[in-house]
Amino acid sequence: MNSQSMTSYPEINSLQPDKLTLAKAYYNRGIAYASKRDFDRAIDDFTRAIELKPDDANIYYERGIVHGHRNDYSRAIADFGKAIELNPNYVTAYNNRGGAYHNQGDLGRAIADYAKAIDLKPDYATAYNNRGMVYHSQGEVERAIRDLDKAIKLDPNYATAYNSRGAVYHSQGDYNRAIADYTKTIDLKPDYATAYNNRGMVYHSQGDYNHAIADYTKAIDLKPDYATAYNNRGETWLQMGEWEKAKSDLTTAEAAGVNIVDAFHNNYGSSHAFEKRYGIRLPTDIVAMLTPRHS
Repeated sequence: MNSQSMTSYPEINSLQPDKLTLAKAYYNRGIAYASKRDFDRAIDDFTRAIELKPDDANIYYERGIVHGHRNDYSRAIADFGKAIELNPNYVTAYNNRGGAYHNQGDLGRAIADYAKAIDLKPDYATAYNNRGMVYHSQGEVERAIRDLDKAIKLDPNYATAYNSRGAVYHSQGDYNRAIADYTKTIDLKPDYATAYNNRGMVYHSQGDYNHAIADYTKAIDLKPDYATAYNNRGETWLQMGEWEKAKSDLTTAEAAGVNIVDAFHNNYGSSHAFEKRYGIRLPTDIVAMLTPRHS
């Protein structure tokens, strides 16, 4: 649907239909705007629909989704909560409210919402995946793996769950299982840029820099604005002594919003620690790039 085919506000109002019909018109146009990522107009339309039909759980739910896309998690939680109040069995509202709580760092409430979604829909693979990732955030590895195993058992073609489990295995230093899961993710979803980046990180951890570079490059090919992949590839070029390539990637990552100094120091401690660890002498211009700037 293009913007020319959407009814404008005056056109909708000029039709003077009954409230329910008008609410549906705003709701449908809100869905269309949301699909085009025109979130401001989508929220305006959902809000107008709610004013006309305040007892419709679906409108609150869809507005909550848009608030989530805008990283406005408090408003998303409020809208999902209203949807649940109107429809206590609204499974996806519990799941999405759990995601909003997770993004806010409220892991307890996130787990409670995912558990409720699973109670209502025991075969809900997405909720198992999501709860597994909250457990991972809490360091509860066994519970995380158990939930992710369940998600995969329920849906053997669930690429995201393999990617999630790969992240847990990687965090535990179980590199072979991590690579196997990321590879399965890519087999199921060949355009999954995140899985290539993640598998590249495991190869990097193993010291297999050539495979790491290949995976980061594929991630960037699939998602040319993938700032994290540029940063990861830049750090790998450093370890390979490819200074110009490293500078190029790190500069691109920084321009895209990555704090390359913090990222480097989180990974290695300092330029001196990096040099000592890898037996590499960094060029002075790269040391300057990676040195904290004090105001």
